[in-house]
Amino acid sequence: RFSPAESADFFTQFMGIDLQEQDIGVLHQRTEGWITGLQLAALSLRSHPDAHEFVRSFSGSNRYVLDYLFEEVFQQQTPEVQSFLLTTSILNRLTPPLCDALTGRNDGRTQLQALEKTNLFISMLDADGCWYRYQHLFADLLRHLLRTSAEPAEEQLHKRASQWYWHNGYQREAVRHALASSDWEHAARLVAECSDALFKRGEIATLLNWYTKLPEQVVQVSSDLSLSYAWALMLSGQFPLAEEKILQAERTAQDDQTSLGEVAAAQVFLAQSLGDGGRLIEKSHLALSLLPADQLTQRGNVALGLGIAYWHTGHLDAAQQALEEALPACQGSDNLYGEIASRIFLARTLEVRGQLRQAFADLEALVQPAQKIPLLPLIYLDLGSLHYDWDDLGAASDCLSRALESSQRTGNLEFQVIATMLFARLKLAQGDTGAAQQTLK
Repeated sequence: RFSPAESADFFTQFMGIDLQEQDIGVLHQRTEGWITGLQLAALSLRSHPDAHEFVRSFSGSNRYVLDYLFEEVFQQQTPEVQSFLLTTSILNRLTPPLCDALTGRNDGRTQLQALEKTNLFISMLDADGCWYRYQHLFADLLRHLLRTSAEPAEEQLHKRASQWYWHNGYQREAVRHALASSDWEHAARLVAECSDALFKRGEIATLLNWYTKLPEQVVQVSSDLSLSYAWALMLSGQFPLAEEKILQAERTAQDDQTSLGEVAAAQVFLAQSLGDGGRLIEKSHLALSLLPADQLTQRGNVALGLGIAYWHTGHLDAAQQALEEALPACQGSDNLYGEIASRIFLARTLEVRGQLRQAFADLEALVQPAQKIPLLPLIYLDLGSLHYDWDDLGAASDCLSRALESSQRTGNLEFQVIATMLFARLKLAQGDTGAAQQTLK
């Protein structure tokens, strides 16, 4: 096969076709440097009025490629090999046990080794011969032929692949094949089971992609699916559509108290995101009244948000009560971020009440456990403010420097702005007006 540079020379010098470098790169990638494939592409290009459009659409279903591969490659195989090729063509990666699951035979390893030995458009992906894949154009041809063959329906093969992947721990591949199988009930069940893990890894785009492929009627009959969809939308900033899904989940939940509590928890986050403090407080109380005591993660998050909302509105007793409820829930659910945030705002309630020494001690104790979470700058900001109030300007400067450094490391612009403003105040307190002005610039 040709290298990328050889592919470029082939088109420009040998075939005399003037193509953009980007288009040559696409054709090389699509053919994987297969010389005959490049020649077939060049022949097609000569009769095509729009070279860029041809490159964009070039695949194994292209007439020249299809004819060549069908006559010169596929037709020369035995019926047994043809059946194996068609049945396994739906796979991006092939491994013997998976091939056996699709074909219902036990010759997957033998077939793959024979195909690799004869260089039949298949590549080994690992040194142990466990995983293979078909060359892209050849795979396109096989999938094209599968749709008109007597082999099992494509949807049925995708379902078998999904079941094999799921039972062998490949969840992402299992969901992809379940969606391709159009067995929506099975696909929805797998998406629901995967959603928590994807949320924790921050793979929101993957979840949204899956949900958009599920029919709307499948999602709307399940409160859990609607709510999970809503969370993915909220975390990607799509709030109007998220609100629709939350209302959909609320209608589906009917009188299920736990489900209604989870709906209220989602409404809390939506209200917080939209800056609706009144609705946040209202829905937080509703969620805490409905969520079971053992749902520590949601109870901790809701109580924390409620406590912070009350603190910002000056309701210190209510803030302290909510934060003291959030703290053990966050600890019990291994939510270090929530635990640290609860302790920070509890210290702030002490500070507002004039218990500065206790607030300082509580904040200082958080510096070490907060080293790897993005709340560290906030701790240093509060410590710096206390030092400033005590006129210990050297210590205040040190804390603010640490706050600025850690907020720059995490990319938190809000904390950077606050640190800069406090630095300016500190310079003014030291009588250095020029330095204060320079800091604000």
